[in-house]
Amino acid sequence: MTITPSSAQITKGSAQQFTATGKYSDGSSKNLSSVNWSSSEIAVAGIGASGLARGLQTGTTVITGSTGSVHGSATLNVTAEPLISISLVPISPSLAAGTTLQLKAVGVYQDGSTQDLTGSVSWTSSAPSIASVNGSGLLSGIKKGTARVFASQGSVTGTANVSVTAATMVALAVTPGSASIAKQTTLQFSAIGTFTDGSTQDVTSLVTWTSAQISVATVSAGLASGVAAGRSTITATSGTLSASASLTVTNATVLSIAVSPGNPTIVAGLFQQFSASGSFSDGSTQNISGVVNWSSSAPTVATTNTAGLVFATTPGTATISATFETVTGSSVVTVQVPTLTSISVTPSSPVIANTTTQNFFVTGYYNDGSTQTLTSATWSSSNTAVATLSGNVAFSKQPGTTVITAVVGSFTASTTLTVTSATLVSITVTPANSTVALGTAKNYFAIGTFSDGSTQGITNLASWASSNTAVATMQGSLATATGSGSANISASFDSVTGSTGLTVSQATLTSLAVTPASPVLVIGAKQQFAATGTFSDGSKQDLTSVVTWNSSQPTVASIGSSGIAAGLSGGTSTISAQFGSVVSSTSLTVSSATLVSLAINPQSAAVPPGITFQFSATGTYSDGTTQKVTGTAHWSSSDSTVATIGNSGSAGQLTGVSTGWTRISAQLNSIAASAVVNVSSATLVSITISPANPTVTLGTGIQLNATGTFSDGSTQDISQWVVWNSSNAQVCIVNSSGFLVPNGSGTATVTANFSSVSSETAVTVY
Repeated sequence: MTITPSSAQITKGSAQQFTATGKYSDGSSKNLSSVNWSSSEIAVAGIGASGLARGLQTGTTVITGSTGSVHGSATLNVTAEPLISISLVPISPSLAAGTTLQLKAVGVYQDGSTQDLTGSVSWTSSAPSIASVNGSGLLSGIKKGTARVFASQGSVTGTANVSVTAATMVALAVTPGSASIAKQTTLQFSAIGTFTDGSTQDVTSLVTWTSAQISVATVSAGLASGVAAGRSTITATSGTLSASASLTVTNATVLSIAVSPGNPTIVAGLFQQFSASGSFSDGSTQNISGVVNWSSSAPTVATTNTAGLVFATTPGTATISATFETVTGSSVVTVQVPTLTSISVTPSSPVIANTTTQNFFVTGYYNDGSTQTLTSATWSSSNTAVATLSGNVAFSKQPGTTVITAVVGSFTASTTLTVTSATLVSITVTPANSTVALGTAKNYFAIGTFSDGSTQGITNLASWASSNTAVATMQGSLATATGSGSANISASFDSVTGSTGLTVSQATLTSLAVTPASPVLVIGAKQQFAATGTFSDGSKQDLTSVVTWNSSQPTVASIGSSGIAAGLSGGTSTISAQFGSVVSSTSLTVSSATLVSLAINPQSAAVPPGITFQFSATGTYSDGTTQKVTGTAHWSSSDSTVATIGNSGSAGQLTGVSTGWTRISAQLNSIAASAVVNVSSATLVSITISPANPTVTLGTGIQLNATGTFSDGSTQDISQWVVWNSSNAQVCIVNSSGFLVPNGSGTATVTANFSSVSSETAVTVY
């Protein structure tokens, strides 16, 4: 058996189609369709039943195809895209003194793709006495004035201009105003601040909490614990402001415990938060979820943590018990397998030029409200004269239209592919005129401009070559610097060639810098580290994907080959990066702080059916820090017939299904937060692009925003929904999120299209 290609290189997040050819004893050979595919390093790349492998993280894996006792293999190398710029959202925030605002850092990569880097960049403020920013991008207004906030990863930095107004907190209130609990139980108090501009804010984590009688009750971050019978005053203080509440602690004993929900059914892979209510000897009832001991009778079916958050693992039943002193209450959990309810095919109605390709993807929607990219679909084209399919990759043959259909079990979904007669006019190779050090490598990308003015990525279709193999050799679009000097890197397709210059210097690596410096994580969170090399000629280069990463205390924090560290237990570890004989390191502290609250952003949204919208979740911890937890929280929709929301790779990504209202929830440990979503049938009337007619300098980038006005009079940011296009890729390109990257001096028209509505703006690049 022969696997084709025998070796391949892709970037993280992209795909590679493998095929298997069987050779027979009579000398014949044929393509094999029923092959068992596997990847030796599933963390690096996974592979589906059709032989389509997808890069997950940088590294190398062996792809194996087998049938019976016969097998073949190929090598797949997954590389990282170089980061070229960081954009902060909002770019010019304004907030009142004493309030906070969550900033977002969006990274733009060489291929035009974007990624949320909020939790992995290094955040700093030029004037922390005016506006400070923590490691998760949470901006705090300190006093009136202006400051600049920086988000950095490696040698790339994004900035935002911050304005802090003079609004101050003028009043505090503590809720509940009075309460009674039994000894050894707890109660959470909240502090609400009122500001001079009339706004209010939950400042529970910002105030100082005290208990007047610590022999009766103690308090930390607003959580009061009953110690002995009596009364105490719980006080919240911020500067000269204070507010109090009365807390009575009784000698009442627990008589019975009710666990809720009672006997629920949970889909495997989902969480269910349980609560415990105690009935006491004085006739009172109280939530005692935080002080009972939680346990599961069948941990292989469902496990529970100390806060009563149950995770369903495999089908079956388990008894979830809550015990306080000598009293126990319980609930029986039935775990079922999640079932697929529908599928969809993306992209929707794509248009490509003849002789090019288009990758399609199928998304599965489940009865637990989650979504998942499926790799086991059977694909077909209704008109093979227009386009044929190999797995999920369509190869255009002639102009026309064809319906691309995916079948998964009993579910079918399709979209229309249009192939135009446009011909390739030119190829732009990026990055332009690069300089690298000897022994390093650089990824290149090819963007084709066609006769109808459209542009399309053709990196994987082009044939790549180096004019001087003594200086640089090519493996696909990856150039490896083998000797000092200059070479032209060219990409050719359909008799059209584009090229750019590559200079390889004799510079040697003199030092490494690991960023961010000395970050602090909570257990379960992740941190992206970057390694920037400084060479003997003074140049700098991002070496994150080529250095060897190491953690001195792997039980405290682990780190992968791409520089992503994960906090495992409380403590400190030294994170080091090594390239050749050069080593650099920084300390990583993993805090054992516990999650206090969650916040979803935005707290409400209106989405048309069929549109995807991204939510984010931020956790606040007992030590006052905040952390982006979008990817680690579990997301669910209260009504999946209205909207679904993804987990894992699509965490927090909501898709409108049909008109109506649904509540979106994010849950982590025992803490949950929710947001309201209205899926509206309102139609788009017009699009406004901002900033209008921008001027951009080479080497920078700018975020374009598209605001849609709908038939019901509402407006909404639809930057993520529209299809962005540049009339001249040699001047600039615009990625799917609206981030514009200039390529050369000149003018271009940028267009935003959605649902037959379009708008355009002129861009000038100097």
